[in-house]
Amino acid sequence: EGQTHKGIDDTLKTNTINGLRVIKEISSGMNHFVEKYRALNKIPEPQFAKFDVNEWAKEINEMAKYIIQNEEIKFDINLSLNMNSIVGDKKQLNQVMLNLIKNAKESFTEYGDKHIHISMQTLRDNNLRIQVEDNGAGIEPQVLEHVFVPFYTTKMKGSGIGLSISRQIVLNHAGTIAIDSSVGKGTTCTVCL
Repeated sequence: EGQTHKGIDDTLKTNTINGLRVIKEISSGMNHFVEKYRALNKIPEPQFAKFDVNEWAKEINEMAKYIIQNEEIKFDINLSLNMNSIVGDKKQLNQVMLNLIKNAKESFTEYGDKHIHISMQTLRDNNLRIQVEDNGAGIEPQVLEHVFVPFYTTKMKGSGIGLSISRQIVLNHAGTIAIDSSVGKGTTCTVCL
């Protein structure tokens, strides 16, 4: 009878320890989720200011080079600008560009010719169109329709908030963001401001 009681105590201890470990993992995951949710809902109001679009293009060029350093990715930027400045929150717009360039970088499979092309052009209505194109794996149509949904991701280590935040920032600038993709051919992200 004493041995059975001791066996039950050991089993209870083991189950309790395992249960607490699972609870800790779940609560850690929930804390991570809550932090990401707060970040998504705490996008500050844009601090609009006029800034030089040509200088910004140089900064984007340097940002892209930094992001893809040590990678075998060809990169170029093409400017066709009939404007000197735009009005916007440069820090927030840099966050959008950072996200789009990172996504382009992560779209590539291990092998093959890898290329990221950024173009910035003035449109007839004097708006600015920025396109980030890659020749990566592309996005499946059923995935593409969900890319702006918060927390939706197909990446192993993705949070699913990058494009959601980018979309919100662009909308806060009275702009648009769209993604066109062909599986096996690549993806083009277009931002109009």
